[in-house]
Amino acid sequence: MPTDSTTRQEQYLSVLSPRTSSLLSEMYTADSLPGIAAGTFVTIDKTVRIQPRQGAAMHSLISAAGAKSSLEIGMAYGFSTMWILDALSRHPGASHVSIDPYQNKSWGGVGLEAARLLDCHAAFEWVEERSDFAVATFAKSNRRFDFIFIDGNHRFDDVICDFYLSDQVLAVQGIVVFDDLWMPSIQSAVRFIERNRSYDRIQTPEPNMAAFRKRSDDERGWQHFVPFDGDPTPPNLFRRLRNRAQRLFH
Repeated sequence: MPTDSTTRQEQYLSVLSPRTSSLLSEMYTADSLPGIAAGTFVTIDKTVRIQPRQGAAMHSLISAAGAKSSLEIGMAYGFSTMWILDALSRHPGASHVSIDPYQNKSWGGVGLEAARLLDCHAAFEWVEERSDFAVATFAKSNRRFDFIFIDGNHRFDDVICDFYLSDQVLAVQGIVVFDDLWMPSIQSAVRFIERNRSYDRIQTPEPNMAAFRKRSDDERGWQHFVPFDGDPTPPNLFRRLRNRAQRLFH
């Protein structure tokens, strides 16, 4: 007899195409998955993968936005990749890029093998490079994406770096999603965006993700800053320091 958790997982997977649903159902129940090298299997750390409810929430955002191009920072076992590719595949000419320099070294190529097995209509590209290098290259070539999923290095400064560069390649009205909102580093990054950048928070049923829609490209003044993790500087002192700096540099 199916358990409540099994029933809920089936409900989440029901939004997918039959092919993707079948593959992901097997992936979520497996303790090990095939790697990119023939005959190899990799033991899965189940705390790393995104859960079906998270995948379904992201799938819904992509579908509702009509996104045709997406970027993913951090591929790991490819669970998020599968959800994204399925949502994109409804659009002819759609494409997805996954950045993960450790895909083979740390993850055994499991994500790449999953994408190969899916063989969906959306074009898939893997970039074996650090996210800061890769996204900066996209920015220099004026490449743009409708949807970006940030799930790479979770240190605060790395998350902010990924966001800062991703903003430069995210189309206006595009969507960016952050995973692992339970972590203080991600929470701080989210508060920075809410208070300092031209993004609107999108409410989703998934509490472990934060989603934003981009209102405009960055047009802030060079001195712009709104405190986001408490306010250690008293407002009057902050204004005096700002005014003094403006006199010095103008």
